[in-house]
Formats: sequence, structure tokens, C-alpha cells
Amino acid sequence: MIQEGLGFALASFARSPSVILAALVSPLTLQLAETDALCQINPATGYSTGVDGAVCTSNGEFSTGKWNDTVWRSSNGTSCSVMDTFGSLNYDIGRATFDSECAAALTSYRRLTSFTCNCTGDYAFLESGFRPGTILTFSATVYYLIMVFVAPIIGALSDVTPHRKRMWFIFATTYIISIVFMAVLGQQNVWIVSLFFATCAGPSYDIMCVPIMAYLPEIHHKE
Repeated sequence: MIQEGLGFALASFARSPSVILAALVSPLTLQLAETDALCQINPATGYSTGVDGAVCTSNGEFSTGKWNDTVWRSSNGTSCSVMDTFGSLNYDIGRATFDSECAAALTSYRRLTSFTCNCTGDYAFLESGFRPGTILTFSATVYYLIMVFVAPIIGALSDVTPHRKRMWFIFATTYIISIVFMAVLGQQNVWIVSLFFATCAGPSYDIMCVPIMAYLPEIHHKE
């Protein structure tokens, strides 16, 4: 009974914090990743920011400076306008690569502000070459790959091994450690710690449930 009670306590502790962290950690991780992005050439177009290698300018919660549309327009920033597929006008600083008028406007705006390139724009990339917005997709992809290749093996072992509790304890402990370290957040790539353990937390919890289901006694219903 003591062992079962301890197991229930560990499982409950493992589940409860993750409910809160799932709603908080992912957006924070994404925004912190954006602030660590660097201005680079957009490989899709070949256009440059003019300040490649510089840290991007964030407009989010961790921003160092807000976009000033008044200053941008007074600098003739409208010369960098492009029409998107929905018929709306947007600014593309990459036009400065071939448009001298846009290049002059961008130089003038940068002289008056600390702007480099938008952290959520088409010219901001992490040192790895990925866009900041793809990190959660990458995490989810790793999660599904683990589940596809590891979960069936654990399921098969759970059917034959007498050490199901030990298997459960290993994955439950991994899950608890993972959700604790998911709270390690910060700029300068510290958010990678949270992303790594967030990626581990999902498979750990799902695989943790496999030995539990295999351990439950079969219930026979009398007619």
C-alpha cells in the first residue's frame, strides 16, 4: 500500500505542473528564441538585410525597441512596400538589395532607431539556420518519432517483463525531471534547455502509462 501510494503521489506530481507549463512554456520559449535570431539573407529570395549577422529587433515582450511607423514613413519607408497575395501593402526591407530608394530609407531609419531586422520577419534565423517559429514544430516531430519507434518496444516489453513497476518508475522519474527543467528559460540560447526537456516530457509521460496499463489486472464481467 505504501508503494502504491508513493507511486500515485509521484504520478500526480508529474501531471499537475505540466498542465500549467504547457500553457506558459511554449509561447515563452518561442519568443525567447525569436530574440536570439540573427539577421540573415533570405534563402528563398536571396535578398539581404544590409546588416547580416546583427541581432534582430524584437517587437514582443522582450523587445529592445518598438517599431516607429511615423519615423519610418518620414524616412520614405513606403518605398519598401510590397503587395502580398491578399492585396495588402507590407514592408520588405529586402527590397533595399536592389532598390536604391528603399536602401536610402532603410539607412535613414536605422540611423534614427536601433532597428536591424524584425525578429518575426523573413530575414531572422537562428544560428542553426532554422527560423525561430519552427522550433515547436521540430520538437513535435521528435516527439512523434520517439513514440513511433520506442512506444511499441516498451509496449511489447511490458507484456512479458515482471519489472513493469521499475519501467514505470524510470519513465515517471524522467517525466518529473523534464517538467522541472522546462522552467529553465532565458535568452542567449538558455531556452534550448527548456525545449529539450519539453520534448522529453511528452514521450516520457505517454510511455510511462504503458507499464501502468499492462500492470492493471484484467476485469472479468459476469453475465
